[in-house]
Amino acid sequence: MPTRTILFAGECATRVCHCCAEATRLTRLYTKGHHAIVRCEVCGLQYVDEIPSQAELEAIYGARFFEVGGKFGDAPASAGRANAHELVERLLAL
Repeated sequence: MPTRTILFAGECATRVCHCCAEATRLTRLYTKGHHAIVRCEVCGLQYVDEIPSQAELEAIYGARFFEVGGKFGDAPASAGRANAHELVERLLAL
């Protein structure tokens, strides 16, 4: 596996985008954990520059992640509850 150029925030490198498959400049936006988040200048997709290993993915997306409302469902200010409340308010305003 070839060594990749480590990008710092705001820096760019020319690589093939995982989405549009174009050889393009990828701009590093920020780091989440030890993963660089980049943006393709062709299609605009933002993604993890190096795909995490299977073990990392399992640690991030365990079974509880996929339980609807399980992650934040009990919190009164959860994102899901706030979005649902906003949608109901919009519908009531019609």
